[in-house]
Amino acid sequence: LQLFFCILLSIFAAFLELINIALVAPFLKGITQNEIGNYWVLKLVEFNPFFKGSLMMQLSLILMFTILTSAIFRFLNVIYNYKLSAVITADLNSLIFQKAMKMPYMWHVKTNSSILLNYLTKDLDNVKEYLRGLLKFIINIVIVTILSAFLVFIYPFRTLSIFFIITL
Repeated sequence: LQLFFCILLSIFAAFLELINIALVAPFLKGITQNEIGNYWVLKLVEFNPFFKGSLMMQLSLILMFTILTSAIFRFLNVIYNYKLSAVITADLNSLIFQKAMKMPYMWHVKTNSSILLNYLTKDLDNVKEYLRGLLKFIINIVIVTILSAFLVFIYPFRTLSIFFIITL
């Protein structure tokens, strides 16, 4: 359930990144050429009843809002990633400790407990780092997949031609 929430956060952050990418081109064209053009994303901006002003001002405010919101969601995603890996590591630690406490007395006499605890601490720290990397990898794969699917949907020929050029 927590992994699902982490992936859901990354999906929402990916959609905010899509909005950022879609708004950058008309914003840059509006700044450099004083004309915004006819972009599909501007049809959403034009129906904004809350802000009466120029289209460039609306576009600027929406772009700033989506950039900040996207950054906040990415930051929350990183924090949740660290928290999730720490929770998994703590669960593993308690399971290993319970297993060690159930071992027979002679096993405890033969085993040096300080060496065992040292190995467990180092190994669990390594597991926590691997989990962080794995979660970050899963989240980035989700974001790249959503962005790629969006680009293929909007610009199929350009995206696929660039993809084939890069893979050659």
